Amino acid sequence: MLPYYFLFAFLGICSIFDFNKKHLPEFKLLYALTFFILLLFVGLRHNIGIDIYEYESYFNSVENNDFSWTLSLDSNEIVSKLEIGYYLINFLLSKIENFQLFIFTITIFNLFALYFYVNKVSIEHKFTFFAILFSFTLFREFDVVRQSIALHIFLISLIYYDKPKKYYFINLVGASFHISAIIFLIIYPLIRITFSKASIYIIFILYLLTFFYQIPFLKVLINLIEPISDAAVFRSLISFFTYLNYPRQFAPTIDIPCLILLVILITKYNYYSYVSGHKKIMINIFLISIINIIIFSEITEVVTRVSYYFYFGIAGMFTIFYGDLKNKFGKLISIFPLIFVLAKLFFMMQSEAPRVSYTPYSNYLINTDEYSYSEYLKRKSVSGGYYLNAIDAHQNP
Repeated sequence: MLPYYFLFAFLGICSIFDFNKKHLPEFKLLYALTFFILLLFVGLRHNIGIDIYEYESYFNSVENNDFSWTLSLDSNEIVSKLEIGYYLINFLLSKIENFQLFIFTITIFNLFALYFYVNKVSIEHKFTFFAILFSFTLFREFDVVRQSIALHIFLISLIYYDKPKKYYFINLVGASFHISAIIFLIIYPLIRITFSKASIYIIFILYLLTFFYQIPFLKVLINLIEPISDAAVFRSLISFFTYLNYPRQFAPTIDIPCLILLVILITKYNYYSYVSGHKKIMINIFLISIINIIIFSEITEVVTRVSYYFYFGIAGMFTIFYGDLKNKFGKLISIFPLIFVLAKLFFMMQSEAPRVSYTPYSNYLINTDEYSYSEYLKRKSVSGGYYLNAIDAHQNP
């Protein structure tokens, strides 16, 4: 567990440099060093996560699987055929016969995409952005290899937000790695608009409401679809909803920062109304992340999976309003990222499922042991038990 604390402490301490860039060469050196530390930590992680066994099994068997363009009515096969990008990258890299190098290659792409985005949109407080962002995404990324590629392709597409054809094409490529990335095509109109102050108030109120009551958007939608559709995809969706039908719970390390940022946005609405470009996009992504929580609040698993795509909006919001926070709290705010990321890690590790899934941290430079199938079953059992207990608590209060 200590390696995680060291990594987040490093990112948190680096964020203090966002306040003082007088020594620009040293700042640039630290910026580059952060890239390589993240590359080694994430790219060379070894046997960490719940689904790593499935990813490795798929990688090792993909060369023997014939890919057919013919789609059956089986929902899982439909999804696998649509995710042709992920199949191809596995097929091409399977020639190296080294799954660890496969993960390392994906991490290189993801980090280059992230740095490319951060530099292109000129995020001012880069270390603060990284610290907040990775506190939300790091562990999720260990389990969602396909989704992580789609997310970082989305970041590239945002650079071309004012060129719809490029934006849509790039995200269609992203959807070929994880079909859920289609959501980026749907939200395109929302990332460019200016939300009215009244609509932000409504979002704020509905968000508060989800702490006590889940608005049944999905339940109503599925009840409408079920009688009129016999498609395999919808049957799978209904089954998924039935299995994971338990609501999200109040999460202090996510919900409190989001509430504070919503209040700041309301008080700074005049700034939001005239700001343009990538700052407007970042703020809208944050609002979309809150809308996602409201709509999918009936199913925690959907909230967390979709929220992974939009966590960078939370990190971006903090960097955008960093100046206002500095004026209000002075230099004290410079240590907030450090305190926040360490506190978030601490509270997360109080739960058994993350502890079993992500600890102890193992790196391929030190440990090259093969992944134990019994360890995989143990992680799946603990994770599955967590979900089943949550479902039972919801259905039998």
